[in-house]
Amino acid sequence: DHVLHEIAANQNIKLVILTAAWAKSAVGTPYGAEDSGDVYLTDAAHPQRGSTAQDRIVFATGFERLIRALAGKKVAIVSSLPEPGFEVPETLAHIALTNSPVDTRPTLAQFLARQKPVLDTFAAMKAHYGATVVYPHLVLCASGRCEIERDGRALYRDSEHLTYPATWLMAPLLMPLLGH
Repeated sequence: DHVLHEIAANQNIKLVILTAAWAKSAVGTPYGAEDSGDVYLTDAAHPQRGSTAQDRIVFATGFERLIRALAGKKVAIVSSLPEPGFEVPETLAHIALTNSPVDTRPTLAQFLARQKPVLDTFAAMKAHYGATVVYPHLVLCASGRCEIERDGRALYRDSEHLTYPATWLMAPLLMPLLGH
């Protein structure tokens, strides 16, 4: 609340970029081999620990409250990265060492199914509040499979964060937000 108040009160802040691993909150469950448990969101209308179905409702209503609170600012939402569901560098090393032909890349269909509540919420924020939405999966899943490595190098440094060089793949999506 304090940070939101500071952003809203500061006229010098013109652009707010929101990014997170959205699906775990919106869906309520980890993906793949993530070691953390389920998430149960609550709010004033749903104060008791609920269910993953409740998470979808609380996520959408809470996110809309956030966007409304940022009225007067340009808001850009970076949608979820594809979730490999495993530690990418270690898995790629194991595949290379064992000369395994397994394809561990998530499919675009898997990504879209898991992200549906997130993508629906973001589409509503774009339609109702003019938020800009950036979709990293358009770059990473262009072939129908979501890339986890390119030219023999891992694109993720763990199970959910891009490597620094991989972040440059997102530059064409982000530069227009900065006026470039």
